[in-house]
Amino acid sequence: MQEWQSKFNVLREQFINRSAERLAALEAIIANLPFRPGDASLIKDAHQQFHWLAGSGGVYGFEAATKFAQNGEEVCDFLLRDRIPASQADSEKLMRIVQLIRQSIHEVPAGEESPPQPKPSLSPSKPTVLLADNNSAGLGALIHELHGNGWEVLHAMTLKAAHDLVMQRMPEALIVSIPLVDCPGYELTELVRSFPGGDRIPAIIISQQTDFLDKVQAIRSGADAFFEQPINEKEICNKIKRLREKDDPETYRIMSVEDDPDQAAFIKLTLESAGYKVLSLQDPAKFEEAFLQFNPDLLLLDVMLGPMTGFDLAKYVRQKDRYATLPVVFLTTENALDMHIYSAKIGGDDHLIKPIAPQLLVAAVAGRLERSRTLNKLIERDGLTNCMTHSAFMDKALKVAEPDPHRFSLTLLLFDIDAMHQINDRLGYAVGDKVIASVGPLLQKSFRNASAIGRVAGDRFAIILENLEDFQIERLAAQLTSEFSQILQHAQGDTFRASLSAGLATHDHTLDLRSWFSKAEASLKEAKDAGGNRIITHSQAPDREFR
Repeated sequence: MQEWQSKFNVLREQFINRSAERLAALEAIIANLPFRPGDASLIKDAHQQFHWLAGSGGVYGFEAATKFAQNGEEVCDFLLRDRIPASQADSEKLMRIVQLIRQSIHEVPAGEESPPQPKPSLSPSKPTVLLADNNSAGLGALIHELHGNGWEVLHAMTLKAAHDLVMQRMPEALIVSIPLVDCPGYELTELVRSFPGGDRIPAIIISQQTDFLDKVQAIRSGADAFFEQPINEKEICNKIKRLREKDDPETYRIMSVEDDPDQAAFIKLTLESAGYKVLSLQDPAKFEEAFLQFNPDLLLLDVMLGPMTGFDLAKYVRQKDRYATLPVVFLTTENALDMHIYSAKIGGDDHLIKPIAPQLLVAAVAGRLERSRTLNKLIERDGLTNCMTHSAFMDKALKVAEPDPHRFSLTLLLFDIDAMHQINDRLGYAVGDKVIASVGPLLQKSFRNASAIGRVAGDRFAIILENLEDFQIERLAAQLTSEFSQILQHAQGDTFRASLSAGLATHDHTLDLRSWFSKAEASLKEAKDAGGNRIITHSQAPDREFR
């Protein structure tokens, strides 16, 4: 943070010096208006100078300069839009705006003392998680799991105690079991999120309250996830791990197209300080070559770029299908409704208004990158179970089914949750989703060497196994169905158990993909028709079924 502030102060001084040059240029342009009142090029030049000052002024702490520069932009926009020659009154008004900008930059009042901030983490040997809970004994298993995953656990029972710990050192993760002794608990998440860097800390809320409004309140407070009691300790640790991984931006490349050097320097400094690799391009004419060479993960485009606009660049990118999921964020002083509508219409993901606070810029970029990463992941991975999606699994199955002289067997195994429709009808689809989600980890544990594991329908899973005999696969499947039937599923304060059925089919190199799946589906149907909770192999006699 101190390094960022030091570099920022250097850029601020550069902006002050450069603004003097721009204001002198503006005065020269405006002085010529009475002699060339109908010359639109003069108005365009003035508009560009005002645009630069409006974009960068607030960034470097000169909010008044930004407002005055925006007024200058509006006057120039009016003259250009209606093609009205500049009058003497227009020239005097613009000159007055220049004087106000100069005064606001060079006569800035002393700012108020900054409020106290938490001390940054000093890269301890173990990352710290702040666990706020009014009874730590009830979360002993979670604390044990956190310790096993290399976490140092700090405990607080009240908001005040948690605040004191945060001020001593910002933790790397936050877990709040609500309510706390002195407050509902959501306030702690809001507090941590309000500090610099607090927006990047994984925040988990644990609650015995399962009402949907409680979940909404957790989200509003800034929580990343909401877990109901009783909890799965491993799932919480894995969630924190994934949240930390998503905030690790070293592999992300941001391409910023901004013709204002002060604004470009601010963007580059802010995003590089957050860990991103940034390419700053000030000449939009060089966009195509730079874009293809840099291959960015996100585009940050100024709208006003002289002879072309950021909208033009976005349309160029969006015409290519391969960039359909590439996040495109516009950063501009234009806050009119029609600009927002147009940016969304051409495929923009966000429309940020200058001047923008560093924290908001980083948060907006991080949010769009995470959404893009999740979207790309879900093209091949099911978001509920982390298994392959139907299309990804079928593509893999098509490749695996090709002849291989080094393979002596190829088997398709289909699993289906018994009476799934009854679970959904009786307990609701949210509970049904939890049951489905509990299958994924078991499949990946039991079939580590599988060629493919996929969720191919609502509650149906498919596995492809190579070089295993049928009896070996049947034993593995029987062990899995037994483990699954022992899992206590939770619903509305009650518990229940579910079961699985399975069907196997061996590929004999004469079958196409559809026929192979049809054989496995016939076996699965036979297992379910026989009462479920059993495994049947294609063409297997009834007395050889496994339960």
